[in-house]
Amino acid sequence: MTFDLPLPTEDDLGKRAYAHVARIAELGPRHPGSKARERAADLIFARLRALDLAPMREAWFDEREKIRFENVRCRLTGNTNKCLLITTHYDTKLELPESRRDGDGPFVGVNDGGSGTGLLLALAEEFAAAGARRPTLELVWFDGEESIPAQWDLDRALYGSREFVRRHLQDGHTYGAMILLDMVGAKDLCIDREENSSKELFAPFEAAVKRLGYDEHFFQTTCDVDDDHVPFLEAGLPSIDLIQFDDNPHWHRNSDTLEHVSPRSLGIVGRVVLAALPAIAERVLQK
Repeated sequence: MTFDLPLPTEDDLGKRAYAHVARIAELGPRHPGSKARERAADLIFARLRALDLAPMREAWFDEREKIRFENVRCRLTGNTNKCLLITTHYDTKLELPESRRDGDGPFVGVNDGGSGTGLLLALAEEFAAAGARRPTLELVWFDGEESIPAQWDLDRALYGSREFVRRHLQDGHTYGAMILLDMVGAKDLCIDREENSSKELFAPFEAAVKRLGYDEHFFQTTCDVDDDHVPFLEAGLPSIDLIQFDDNPHWHRNSDTLEHVSPRSLGIVGRVVLAALPAIAERVLQK
């Protein structure tokens, strides 16, 4: 069985993803517990419903933080034995370290939190249209990725991904792998080779990058990041983080705004994900 999906143009996919990112950016800071975070979940949920998909919202209250967190997830039945998770986070950081503040403007996290959210919505549009040609997928937008304290504290971060693993990796669903999209919209796009990621998942992406002629935008640099893929790795699920972290001057700065996000970059990353899916389906999801 083949799993080839139609490959949209950079321009088409990128513009649709960018439009979603812009709508997310208009909400302002989306830190956990905020009204804007709730409105972002509303926006994601409504778009998925408009595609005739069946999204779910999973909320819980964390006693330590005194915050209500909420993930949005959507399962799409396809033609593979196992399910592929494609994920991102949609929250923003509650407080920036003083050393990273550029003036008094708010941190709206357009690339960090917004770009993955918008791209995953655009990919959901592709998957909804593909119907039976798609692999079995679960799309997840995590809340609470960012550390609650201004300085990074792993023990007080990754709330959404940890909760998902706790709830669902033991509930009878059979997951084959996990893809994480984080900070994928920079104008000077260069997705790192994230060194915590499962080595066996790089090959399908490397082949897709080469076939599409995007070598300069992928895996030229390395990074080592605690991100939402870590709880899945700890649970034994092969996972890969597609992230631009090494060369990212606007990370956790007030300057992470819409003007620094590129529709073309979103289109490039989205096309690579779509082009890699057939190999991932054959190698990982059919076992």
